[in-house]
Amino acid sequence: MQDLINYFLNYPEALKKLKNKEACLIGFDVQETETIIKAYNDYYLADPITRQWGD
Repeated sequence: MQDLINYFLNYPEALKKLKNKEACLIGFDVQETETIIKAYNDYYLADPITRQWGD
């Protein structure tokens, strides 16, 4: 997941296309892609002190 976050940070236009459903991640269907984007948003928008991935 960290690799995906780094990719989104380096290529924000790719994230924009994913959010607009103009693209999807290879190997993931649209629903899985939406789940990944939600996880990214939840992580990225979280307070840096409380940022952590699930156990």
